[in-house]
Amino acid sequence: MLVNLLAFAGVKDALGTGQRSLDMKPGATIEDLIERLCESSPELMDLKVSLRAALDQEFVPLDTPLFAGCELALFTPVGGG
Repeated sequence: MLVNLLAFAGVKDALGTGQRSLDMKPGATIEDLIERLCESSPELMDLKVSLRAALDQEFVPLDTPLFAGCELALFTPVGGG
């Protein structure tokens, strides 16, 4: 199943791109996708504990299952002031 990934902040820097499509197995979770990304972009490993996710523009936990055609946004928390 095809998943559309949007990467922001430190995730974008680690991946070297802000957008990509990934073919994932049915039943895969956001955590599964992150593990796959870490294999090809080891610098993402340092960010894993602080990652946040939004699935089709709704904040969700990382154990949330993905589905075909979904839009997953991954980002690190940012501070403001």
